[in-house]
Amino acid sequence: MNVWIVFVGETLPMDEATRTWRYGILAQTLAARGHHVTRWAPTFNHSHKKQRYHTDYTYEVNENYKIKLIYNRGYKRNIGFQRLLSYIQLAHSFKRRIKNEKPPDIIISGMPTSWLCSVTINYGQQKNIPVVIDIRDLWPDIFVDVFPKYLKKIGKLALDVFNTDIFEKAISITAISPKYLAWGLNYANRAKTENDCIFYMGYKQKSLTDQMKVDLYKFWEKLGVSKQRFICCFFGSINRQFNIKNIIHAAKYLKEIKSDEVLFVMCGDGTHLTYYKNMAKEFNNIIFPGWVGIEQIQSLMQISEVGLAPYSSSAKMSLPNKPFEYFSGGLPVLSSLHDELEQILSENDCGLTYEAGDVQGLVDTILYLKNNPEKREQMGKNAKRLFEEKYIADKIYPPMADHMEKLVYGNDK
Repeated sequence: MNVWIVFVGETLPMDEATRTWRYGILAQTLAARGHHVTRWAPTFNHSHKKQRYHTDYTYEVNENYKIKLIYNRGYKRNIGFQRLLSYIQLAHSFKRRIKNEKPPDIIISGMPTSWLCSVTINYGQQKNIPVVIDIRDLWPDIFVDVFPKYLKKIGKLALDVFNTDIFEKAISITAISPKYLAWGLNYANRAKTENDCIFYMGYKQKSLTDQMKVDLYKFWEKLGVSKQRFICCFFGSINRQFNIKNIIHAAKYLKEIKSDEVLFVMCGDGTHLTYYKNMAKEFNNIIFPGWVGIEQIQSLMQISEVGLAPYSSSAKMSLPNKPFEYFSGGLPVLSSLHDELEQILSENDCGLTYEAGDVQGLVDTILYLKNNPEKREQMGKNAKRLFEEKYIADKIYPPMADHMEKLVYGNDK
């Protein structure tokens, strides 16, 4: 079976200190079964805001798995016309590129973006190839925000028409949550069928040897991270999507009230890293180590007490990657997101939610967990159990691969 996976995001194997996410794990799963997998992705690395290559490039992972990168222009801001134009350019380039490619047996196209999904869905119809639209995020709606107020209604209407066409033509709609699937089915204007499935956001852990744990702890010690502190860790892009300023204000407040045991370790890179490092330079209870690899992430989670998901009030997603990573490490999650993530944290008693922008609310939740170690430990155990029952990669991506095989082979496989 020849498979195409099309998606604009995720770090890739050629990236520095990369982690493997949804489509990378799916690609590995399919390739391990002997299928030939081609991932289509942009040259521009969204996480690091830099080009991987300055022209189209094919990267061979192994004999069954390759990544075809399509050159697209870069952008500095996550929300703005430059990103919009970059994605439109990428879709046009992808459309031209695939004209001379051997058609696959099936295409999995990740949503977002609508432009790339539109190209794949129309190509699939022309070539009589099944196309699966996998809803990874509801972010397509954020692109309406770049329009002036008087054009927002027109932009929303155009996007709705675009998405309706995509989902009505899809042979299968998959999603990371029931809400996301309902969102796609609403655009498709139909009820759920056996081809429509939920495959949760799975995370793949990295096992560490005892020697690796020792060496990695030395790495953190050199940066001023001690097991004796109450560590609140964060992994992600340092940009406007996250309210890092709130964390810095919380660090300042905790220092003022002599609660120096709390240490914020904010791992990641991004457009606002230098700004926030300068803002926090006077405080010894917050550290910005930069971008770190999966081994450093695993080791830091082992000595941390809390995982932070400090999204800004303007953040549009309701179910990002981050919490599942913290669940894997057995950490209670402190989140500023409502909707689905808040429900998961509440129903499973594995974290707390505070209001985005509310420094005092953030401090209160941290101090509550710090001062209630039995409750914190139980929340961590609940998070780990939830991860192992529902979100571990080995329970998600083999069934997802089964689904793709069934769409191509029927029940004969």
